[in-house]
Amino acid sequence: MTDASGYDQHNIDYPVSRRGLLKFLAVTGVVSGVGAQSGTAQQEAGEQRWEFTTEGWVNSSPTIVDETVFFGSRDGSTVYAVDTASGSEQWQFPAGDFVTASANVVDGTVYIGCGGGDAEEANNLYALDAADGTEQWRFEADGYFLSAPTVADNRVLVGNSNGSIYCVDTEDGSIIWEVTDQYSRDVNSSPVVLGETVYIAKSEGTVYALEAKSGSEQWSFETGGNPASPTVIDDTLVIGDSEGIVYGINVTEGTEQWQFETGESVRSTPTGADGTVYIGSNDNYLYALDVATGDTHWEVNLGASVNSPTVTNDHVIVSAEDGTVAAVGISNGTERWQATVERIENSSPTVVDGTVFIGTRGVGSGTLQAIATGTTESSVGSRVQLGTLGHHHTWAQTASQTTSEEEAPPDGSNSSDVESNTASQLNEQILTTLGVVVAALASIAYVVTRRLGKSK
Repeated sequence: MTDASGYDQHNIDYPVSRRGLLKFLAVTGVVSGVGAQSGTAQQEAGEQRWEFTTEGWVNSSPTIVDETVFFGSRDGSTVYAVDTASGSEQWQFPAGDFVTASANVVDGTVYIGCGGGDAEEANNLYALDAADGTEQWRFEADGYFLSAPTVADNRVLVGNSNGSIYCVDTEDGSIIWEVTDQYSRDVNSSPVVLGETVYIAKSEGTVYALEAKSGSEQWSFETGGNPASPTVIDDTLVIGDSEGIVYGINVTEGTEQWQFETGESVRSTPTGADGTVYIGSNDNYLYALDVATGDTHWEVNLGASVNSPTVTNDHVIVSAEDGTVAAVGISNGTERWQATVERIENSSPTVVDGTVFIGTRGVGSGTLQAIATGTTESSVGSRVQLGTLGHHHTWAQTASQTTSEEEAPPDGSNSSDVESNTASQLNEQILTTLGVVVAALASIAYVVTRRLGKSK
């Protein structure tokens, strides 16, 4: 048979081999889907996928939404947006001073604060367009923002070094309410919002529960030292302090349920799932505690001060100050894999689709690291689910709706959003895989048909 170009198709020689077929499928794009689906799971656990280098430390904990990582740097005050797959820069925004706080990304807007460096006039909370980094508004304060903002019911809640807790409108940054005390110290703690209540700590040692709409105090609890940031699991708020004590506090009444003593100060923000809370200490240990009683399930020594962990369905992913990034089993703390990067100051890991994202500090520089887990897992713990110190799409979807306990469950386990997202991702993977198989079979059938036609 002769085609329109004059070639006799039956007399063309088709050397068919496995390598040739794979090459043919790759050229036609058939196996590209297989690589995209299997690359996450097949890449060696602990192996670096890519790194993005800045000219200053990356203390900010990464936030990942719509296949973009948002974070800040101390390289002269820059907010970055980086592609999750390649590590290529999408945009950057000059904030004017150190950006050590983490971003909260909701409804296409990045909320992030800066300050603490030499540019005292640049103590701003920004709202940036997530697509291109364009400034939408800024809120100026007379202190710097180390507190990571959170978003609930069209309001941004954040602490400031001047001792104030601010609630501003997501639309234009105007103040809705402010809680301040001339005698109070820094509010570097990042808030947690559940239902109609904001939970946040001040550096003088007080944990507050505030009415989200008005800022009025519901209760307060005194710790013995400077508190870190809290999380909430079931009916318990968990927080550590500079005296090395971890507290379990009833979220309704503000009464102490238990306390657990570590060997050094605790600057780690806890995270929890399925009745267990995970928290690091400067005594080099990562602890797994029963959220109801504070009893120890297990503990593991990482060899250096332990930062804020994140938890997936099977692992606790945690970093230490010396640059260790490790995955340990969720049930017993047994190490599964370990990677070593530059020193890690305060950045906490966030895991999305089998990749750990975390910031580092070097000598006059810093990096954002993307590290493979060898799985397709994502963070499911309370810290990420509640949008504290870095988060992913689940919190972004929850926060874009009117906040309620049903939409942001305090139990730290898989929420309905996580389940629906997982099901959606699974369906998408199945359809993609079926499409790849069908396309591959069609290609093989085409080549075989050609061979049979030639043999006739």
